[in-house]
Amino acid sequence: MGKSALEDRMSSTLPASSFSAGAGTGKGRELTAAEEAAFRRRRVHNGIGAAVAAAVVVVGFAGLGWLSQHERKDLRTWSYGNGQVQTLAEYTGHQRNGQFLEYYQNGNKKAEGAYNKDVENGLWTRYYWGGGIESQGVLKEGMRDGAWEMFYANGAPTDQGGSTGVTGSKKAVESYHEGIADGHWATWYENGQIESDANYVNGLAQGPERHWYENGQLESDGNYVDGYAEGKHSSWYENGRLALEGPYMKGRREGLFQEYNKDGTPWRTETWSQGDRVAETLIDQRTCSPRCAELPSP
Repeated sequence: MGKSALEDRMSSTLPASSFSAGAGTGKGRELTAAEEAAFRRRRVHNGIGAAVAAAVVVVGFAGLGWLSQHERKDLRTWSYGNGQVQTLAEYTGHQRNGQFLEYYQNGNKKAEGAYNKDVENGLWTRYYWGGGIESQGVLKEGMRDGAWEMFYANGAPTDQGGSTGVTGSKKAVESYHEGIADGHWATWYENGQIESDANYVNGLAQGPERHWYENGQLESDGNYVDGYAEGKHSSWYENGRLALEGPYMKGRREGLFQEYNKDGTPWRTETWSQGDRVAETLIDQRTCSPRCAELPSP
């Protein structure tokens, strides 16, 4: 009677038995052909059983892993005392995992975004009571990432003094990388006039930074390197007249600083060295404090 292919594979991989012909110690007794065939059948049977048992264990663990990754997702709801929905959130097990919505008591949205394993992730939008957008941007593992925009609550008014849900004028633009200021930042007054403009690299001011009055007049202008004021910085009065100018080095005043009256006439000079004032000269006492009497006149 010939052996099956499976039996051939098993016999070629299993070690020889001490009971097989010619393998015992001493002379022993050789098995008959029938006995050896029966022994081989038992070994094949036992090998198959062990393989099946191992496969069941592997499949069992794989099933547990699949279940842990595919837990049932359900939508949970919380409400105010008046029955108005307050929060809608998708959960997987005990964690927020998926879309998230929050509402004001008047029924307008308060916040909209998503969670991944209980951490804010993806595009998030927050709203004013009247319905207009307050802020919008991406959160990456709970941290701001990329451009964020903020708006004023000055959308089109209704007869009730609220808002029609129209987003107001832009208030600010900020740029982040993994929660750290990185990129262009700007702010605006409610009337739309720009208020400030700056750039950041890894959380530090880098390059020119400017500020304006609400009437559009430039208020200050200076340069930054790695977060420190560097080079000439100037500031102006709201009427456009120069108020102060002087040089900085690594964030400290260095050299001659000149101050001016609102009418443009100079009234004081200061000399600085390594952040210390080493000289001061009064030019015009009309706008000076009482201590000006102690200052030398030119």
